[in-house]
Amino acid sequence: MTQSTPVQAGTVSSGPVHAGIFRHTLKRFAWIAGAYFLALFLLLPLRAMMTLPEIKETTFFVSTFERMYNFNSEPFQIFLIILVPFFTALLVFQHLQNATASDFHHSLPVSRNTYYGTYLTAGWTIITLPVVIIGLFSLLLQQLTAMGQYLSPQEVGIWLGTTLLMNTVFYLSTVVVGMFTGVVLVQGIFTFILLFLPAGLALLVVYNLEALVWGFNATNFGMERVAQLSPLVRLVEVLYEPLQWKEVAGYGVFIVLLILAAHWLYRHRRMERNGQTIVFKGLNALFLFGITFCTMLVGGLYAYMINSRISWLLVVYGVFSLIGYTIARAVLNKSLRIFSWHHYRQYGLYLGLMALLMAGIHFDITGFEKRIPELDQIQGAYAGNFPHFFYYGSGQREGLYQSPENQEQVRRIHAAILANESRQGNRRNDYRNMTLFYHLNNGRVLARQFAVNEENYETYLTALKESEEDKRFTYPVLALSPDDLNQIMLESHELQKVAYIQDPDEMAEFLALVQQEIMEASYEELLGWPSKGDIRFHVKAADPDAIEALTTQAMPPHATAEYYHGNPEVHVYRLPAFQRVETWLKEKGFYQQATVTATDIHQVAVQRVQTEEEMEPIYHTWNLNLQQSLIVEEAAAIEESLDLYSSSWMNREAFPVYMVGFYDENGRQVFMGTFDETFLPEFVRNAAF
Repeated sequence: MTQSTPVQAGTVSSGPVHAGIFRHTLKRFAWIAGAYFLALFLLLPLRAMMTLPEIKETTFFVSTFERMYNFNSEPFQIFLIILVPFFTALLVFQHLQNATASDFHHSLPVSRNTYYGTYLTAGWTIITLPVVIIGLFSLLLQQLTAMGQYLSPQEVGIWLGTTLLMNTVFYLSTVVVGMFTGVVLVQGIFTFILLFLPAGLALLVVYNLEALVWGFNATNFGMERVAQLSPLVRLVEVLYEPLQWKEVAGYGVFIVLLILAAHWLYRHRRMERNGQTIVFKGLNALFLFGITFCTMLVGGLYAYMINSRISWLLVVYGVFSLIGYTIARAVLNKSLRIFSWHHYRQYGLYLGLMALLMAGIHFDITGFEKRIPELDQIQGAYAGNFPHFFYYGSGQREGLYQSPENQEQVRRIHAAILANESRQGNRRNDYRNMTLFYHLNNGRVLARQFAVNEENYETYLTALKESEEDKRFTYPVLALSPDDLNQIMLESHELQKVAYIQDPDEMAEFLALVQQEIMEASYEELLGWPSKGDIRFHVKAADPDAIEALTTQAMPPHATAEYYHGNPEVHVYRLPAFQRVETWLKEKGFYQQATVTATDIHQVAVQRVQTEEEMEPIYHTWNLNLQQSLIVEEAAAIEESLDLYSSSWMNREAFPVYMVGFYDENGRQVFMGTFDETFLPEFVRNAAF
């Protein structure tokens, strides 16, 4: 080892980088750079050169090079970004985890500042040179070959910058963790804990709060954004969402902080403690109770996932906290002989603090569970089952009630839930989640979610859903004018019967009729089913912001905004309540073109299925047993069947099930469905099965 470290005797070297040690380190670990270069060369330039002779003028092949350099078609690069910097840091700074090597290094006339700067720079050079060379070679290919037609220099630059940035983050994270510990295995484990810590800890805390705090819901907390705080999670998301400039700046600051932290820790590290799990004794307690707390949260999440009650949740907290404390103490002591009177008192103090915390949550000392904002504090409010257009902490207001009347109605629903429900309802499988959301005047939001029996709040919800305000953000068709329309397509759910309304006057008349039907329909009628088909309003090309507003505002399942041949399309079901629409279609001659009628069906077969065994062959063959079916051919019976049947299959556990099949004149079953037992055709009710 003495010969392998090129340091001359004499004055202590205190510069930022020692040239001899730097060159020696590069020689020792040049194989890492070589292997990394070879892997990247095989994944990118070589594959690009092999692809060029076979390039075809199709979207798939044209985007091949772009997908290579945005990590999409070569996700193995993600593993290289994680593993190469990780192992490089472990190897370059391995002397810190070995007492003999550490004593030798720090007995030489080289200051700690120089050692730190030299090894940090050498390791970073090892992982950076291969990436830079591959980036320059890729730019050369882009300029000199046909690849330049399909890949821009900016895309190569984004790949180069993303790879270098994330390599540096993972490398420095491993270095910093190595300063805390004197055991290589612990350094490896702690590195990935650190990289996942922001997202992982936030997820554990938030989902445990959902289990403990009535009305709290993790979904409304914007966990997608929290998860992106983890470099590991964000690196995986690079596959479909490139880094933004704000994130690049944030990682730049993070890198500077890691460099400074590692430098300070290296200077103050006590080398005689090499080999210890935690080198800095003052951090033992943080490690001990951090592991205890996180293990307890993992147990709480497990208990909540299996719908445990609060009493069982507390028991699981106690068991898992003891497991976590035992593991952490064993790791610190490097022995299973861990318990003493001091340790019992230490763990007892932790339990006491947790008991106070749980008591505070249970008695709602912050008033979180009972808090309802005053009407004059509210900018927008929402109550219902489709909170897909906002999240906790966002500034979005689409789909929020602005009228004081509806806002007050949301407050009434909130007050009724607090008065009638309990936190145990959150664990009842027969209840549905209801989200309450308030956007307050001060810019803050208040979001709650409760599991409730919606029938108890039907009066409140009906008043909301029948308001003009609700209908306007639920049904984007109400925002359309005749000048917006390109054409209107009517489409049946069966047999692909289609009609087009293209005359401007007819489109204007039909649009006004649909809008009138929606505005005058009751909430129950708008939930009506089955429908006779779809109404699709094809909208002319418009301003991108208007299209975005149109397509994000709609609420499923009865009205959606999609795209049709590049232009937005607004979709509405032909509901049974739209009688004036059906009359108009018949008068204008569109009804037969877009609706399955008795003239399209030769016969109907109805089979009453009473057991799972009888249902099984139907599920496998998608055909009824005609020998056990009631068969009719009368036009009136067929028409009634078309009006009452549902294309969705009923709950196969709720027997009997009335299966219905529709057949053409060749005896071929063209489609099938079910009858609700409360809405059976007359010929079925009168038949004896």
